[in-house]
Amino acid sequence: MPDWKWTVSSRFRKDFNFSPGQSAYISLGPIDDSDIVYLNGTQIGVTEGEYAGNRYYDIDTDLFKSGKNTLAIRVEDTGGGGGIYGRP
Repeated sequence: MPDWKWTVSSRFRKDFNFSPGQSAYISLGPIDDSDIVYLNGTQIGVTEGEYAGNRYYDIDTDLFKSGKNTLAIRVEDTGGGGGIYGRP
């Protein structure tokens, strides 16, 4: 049987209400292996090939909407265990 290299891609979404002050950030904890994070459709952070590092992204408060906001995270795992794990 040949060596297989596989990649799994998952997407996570969360709607929430939030009124930011002067600054805002998101702390997601470690994500195995890569991630792209969006707030209301705008990319706010990306990390590639880092399976153990905590994800911490500053957010431009102009990206927040009045009422419902949507956070979306695309996670890519290239082998072994993967996903969002640990504590932010």
